[in-house]
Amino acid sequence: MKIVVCGSSSAKEAKVKLKKELQDLGHEVIIHPFYEKLVAGETVDPEYMAYINKNEHFVAKKKYGFIKWYYNKILESDAILVVNLDKGDIKNYIGGNTLMEIAFAHCNDKKVFLLNPIPERLSYTDEIKAMYDEILDRDLTKIPLKSKCNENILSLNEIAEESEKIEREVGLIFDDILNKLTQELGEFNDAVQKFRGKYCRQKSKDNEHVKEELGDLILNISSICKKTDINPNDFNKYALNTLNKFKERKEIYRKNLK
Repeated sequence: MKIVVCGSSSAKEAKVKLKKELQDLGHEVIIHPFYEKLVAGETVDPEYMAYINKNEHFVAKKKYGFIKWYYNKILESDAILVVNLDKGDIKNYIGGNTLMEIAFAHCNDKKVFLLNPIPERLSYTDEIKAMYDEILDRDLTKIPLKSKCNENILSLNEIAEESEKIEREVGLIFDDILNKLTQELGEFNDAVQKFRGKYCRQKSKDNEHVKEELGDLILNISSICKKTDINPNDFNKYALNTLNKFKERKEIYRKNLK
């Protein structure tokens, strides 16, 4: 499984240790690089450390995009492991940030594993109970190597990575993929028009051909995105930006259509 390790920053040593243990079991593991540097005694951005030392954690989280970083990494993963250790007088503590990360995972159909039982002395204990999948009781072998519910589902980013491997094997270059995209766009248009019964001799019976051509189109677009340092998993973000522009310009379109 591809797992994001989550939990309070006070548990950073445990998170780094668990990353190694999960990797030894065969998992792909993601942990914020700042934690690994801090545990290794390496230099972390001095400005970040200044915020932490002044107890201005919220400034550091916003300036360095911690919440968005976890959200994006969770989208790319199969599951999260919540490292809920004791903190102060609260047993198996789960903080506000980690609660959000659990919600990110839950709402995107990612598995939520808790290292220890659910804390009972929090105002949001019921919410945790509603979203978690399994309590490990510190037994990492309970996490399957492959997600059974998603074993045949890859993210667009993973699909693009697999496509790039094949492209290298067969000797396709960037220009080949761009030319293929132009071809696939034309074939997608033809399939849609046939579904509509427009500009063709015979209307298609269903949308299966449209789905097939859409798959070809998305694969090529995803591959090109990877080559231009764009994560295909962010497609919805870019579409939303365009949708917002569309909303702003709808009056212009309305006038032009009159």
